[in-house]
Amino acid sequence: MAQIPGKEKKLKVRRGLKRTGKTLLPDKLTWLKQPTVVTMMRCDFNASHYRVLIGIIEHIQEAIDKSINKEDWRQLNMFHELENNKDYYRLTIPLRNLGFSPDKYKLLKDTLSELATIPVQMDVVDGDKEYWSVSGLFEARIEKIKKGSTETYKAYVRDVEIIIKKDIAERLVNVDRGFTKFVKEIAISSSSKYTIKFYLLISSWKDKGGFVIKYSRLREWLNIEDKYPEYPDFYKRIVRPAYEELFEKSDCWFEMAEEYLAGEKNPYLLRFKIIKAPMTEDEKKHMKRLIENFRSMWSFYLQMSDGSIDELLPFVSLSNYLLIIEKTTEIKEAIAQHADSIGNISAYSYASLKNYIESITGFAGTEI
Repeated sequence: MAQIPGKEKKLKVRRGLKRTGKTLLPDKLTWLKQPTVVTMMRCDFNASHYRVLIGIIEHIQEAIDKSINKEDWRQLNMFHELENNKDYYRLTIPLRNLGFSPDKYKLLKDTLSELATIPVQMDVVDGDKEYWSVSGLFEARIEKIKKGSTETYKAYVRDVEIIIKKDIAERLVNVDRGFTKFVKEIAISSSSKYTIKFYLLISSWKDKGGFVIKYSRLREWLNIEDKYPEYPDFYKRIVRPAYEELFEKSDCWFEMAEEYLAGEKNPYLLRFKIIKAPMTEDEKKHMKRLIENFRSMWSFYLQMSDGSIDELLPFVSLSNYLLIIEKTTEIKEAIAQHADSIGNISAYSYASLKNYIESITGFAGTEI
């Protein structure tokens, strides 16, 4: 974490709402995954824009799952190359997936038109180089309503065609830099773009317990460098409404503290603590099965001791277990190929798995 030498620091913890221990979640929970690069992209989207983006993310879940499992997703039937330009894909997405009712044709058309022109800024890695990529996400095609028709567009228009560059599609799918797991119904229920952004951000870090971010970086990511220059106004209009909207009505919410440097009116750092809602009964059953399976795999395939297994199992979660399964398989294959040179297989397995789990779980002091 960056330090400012010679400056005295002061920590201010924001008082939150009183916890009741009860979480009111939506009746339906649709879990989605998206690359962390998408979560952290900088853009000036409103709530309607995010609903469309989340609808697209839902449509390509199979591709994202394949990316998580290191499988080729490009041959899936959902991705069609344009006949006249092989640098683009065409996706056909049902309108119902985008969250617009039949009487909202104009809003849908306007939202898609805006999304085609609003620039987004993403982190891109090309070999040893890292840079920002700035572009629109996609072009959209929606069938026209016949003039003079008294019927809604639902009778004529059931799908939207999304025309997307292959390199942009790659960023929407590729999870090499991690992924965010979140609940669709929670993300799209808010009319505030800031609540949606905060929810996606804390969902990325909920298994790590929290994170630290420079105040200036958070403002940049929220795309509000020119708004609310005084911190009390920023907190009142941006942070507090998002906190109250998510508090005990989401699978995770946050508490926050500010770190000030001596003589400064605005904080230098913001420390976020993430609180997870208690698991549902189904999640508890699923988690119990996972723990039993990991105990069996690590004992049989990795030859780990009971003590080592007991130490690492608490770090397994519903959000990271797929990554840990993948690493377990990788260690198992390494043992099969190099057993003679490894020596102490139990120690090798423990060290490899422990280092990996630490890398993906981190700790609450991690700065982003």
